[in-house]
Amino acid sequence: MKLSPDAAISVCLKASELGLLVACVEGFLVHDIGYESRLDCIWDAKKWLRDDPATNNSLAVEFIQSELSVHGAFIVTLFKKST
Repeated sequence: MKLSPDAAISVCLKASELGLLVACVEGFLVHDIGYESRLDCIWDAKKWLRDDPATNNSLAVEFIQSELSVHGAFIVTLFKKST
């Protein structure tokens, strides 16, 4: 599901509350005829922060905010660490 920037940010913040890790964020351009995926707008989780979802997810939010002027939709992939 493609999310608006605000919805993508909300998903990242909610993921932190639930202890989930944002694994990937992908940006899309929005056109009249649909969405265009962008290989130059992909953010991946930081390996060294896998045990700190809140910090990792904050970086995901910063990435989305930095892309707002160009990309109008995002896909957020979450990861639940098995226990």
